[in-house]
Amino acid sequence: MDNNASTMVSNGIIEGGKEFIFDKRAMNQDSKLVNEIDKMLDELEPPPSFERCIYRVPKELRKVNEKAYTPRIVSIGPFHHNNKNFESMEQVKKRYMKKFVRRSGNFSLKKCIDFVKKREAKIRDCYSEPIKMETNELVKMILVDSCFIIQFLISYHNNWEDNDDRSLSLEPMMCGNIALDLILLENQVPFFVLEGIFSLANFASSGACSILDLSLHFFDHNCNLPYIIEEFNKHNNEHDFQSVKHFTHLVLLLYRPPPQELSPMRKEKFQSLRNSTNLTKVGVTFRKKSSSKGLFDITFTNEVLEIPSIPLTDDTEIQIRNLMALELCRYPEKSFITDYVVFINCLIDNRKDVDLLVRKKIIVNYLGDNKVAADLFNSLCINIRYDMGNFYFYQVCKQLNDYCEVRRHKFKAILKHDYFDTPWKTASTIAAITLLVLTLIQTVCSIMSVINGK
Repeated sequence: MDNNASTMVSNGIIEGGKEFIFDKRAMNQDSKLVNEIDKMLDELEPPPSFERCIYRVPKELRKVNEKAYTPRIVSIGPFHHNNKNFESMEQVKKRYMKKFVRRSGNFSLKKCIDFVKKREAKIRDCYSEPIKMETNELVKMILVDSCFIIQFLISYHNNWEDNDDRSLSLEPMMCGNIALDLILLENQVPFFVLEGIFSLANFASSGACSILDLSLHFFDHNCNLPYIIEEFNKHNNEHDFQSVKHFTHLVLLLYRPPPQELSPMRKEKFQSLRNSTNLTKVGVTFRKKSSSKGLFDITFTNEVLEIPSIPLTDDTEIQIRNLMALELCRYPEKSFITDYVVFINCLIDNRKDVDLLVRKKIIVNYLGDNKVAADLFNSLCINIRYDMGNFYFYQVCKQLNDYCEVRRHKFKAILKHDYFDTPWKTASTIAAITLLVLTLIQTVCSIMSVINGK
């Protein structure tokens, strides 16, 4: 074999009399690509954990109203940690932590640190994004935030009775802002951490309330949450409050209908409704529900649509948006708050619709301007996705749409609205009918007289 053949054999493979020459450069490139892909897959974040329950609000929701999802004065958890806007409040949190840690000689900070460290992985899994903190930094943040929340709730519940508590007391307006910040979806620590640290402080032995009771007491006095305590007292055996994930989830559980009232999954598509003004034109009467089981107790019976009263305040949008965001991220098939907002939004197109609902005392508008209230509900549904085939108010919508399809209802409504709407209209209509009848009788009599005269 000559030198050329020898060289070819050394660089390739001879098979069936044919020589296949490998391109070493191509092989190196392929090998490099394989390594890059392997590295990419190795660095891939693990799939979402079942524990995931604290989310970044999706961008399409946040851009509609960013302020509704952003803390005002206090940062809780990792998403807004180290934000310079909350530096002054960090000192307040540490003072509350100091009060909590030193309130009892039996309390062990070491046990709290061990408690959080043992659950570090579970805590990290609760958040929708990787927490880029070392263990000690994470433990410190969780402890500061948790101790602040617990001591703040205790001090508030006790009305800042002792001298130390008075030095920590805050302005009422600040308490309201803290309450709002504590129910923001992005501003949470896992509820099991609060329960664990509260338990380690051994408050139960002194007959103190649970962390759940303290939370409900605080939110009831500082957030305009209709039916919140009433619903808890009625249904606390029916809702699974052992599964509370965090404060946003707690409020969501309180709003949800009791299990026995949940309708089965439906395949029918959601059908939009006429607005409240147009519904009245076909004979639907709006009425405030006098004895309501909760926010979702909406019924249509005998031409009357009954809806529980809805208070609208400056805080309503923040509360509703964060509950809807949690449903979108975690419970898309059980989006009761979203279904409620979609239903009310169908009834409200403009200011006239809100005027009607305010007159009927269904909406209690503390916002002042009814146009602002209309714009609020219209904006809540922007960029919201919901399950049209499993709509909670499907049956009510179907009843209303079926009612609107009957022509005699529209005729009856026009007759009532145009001729019998007020006592004056009623009297005028009766007088006109009487005059018409008398004129008809006179005409008939005249005709009969002429005929008889012949």
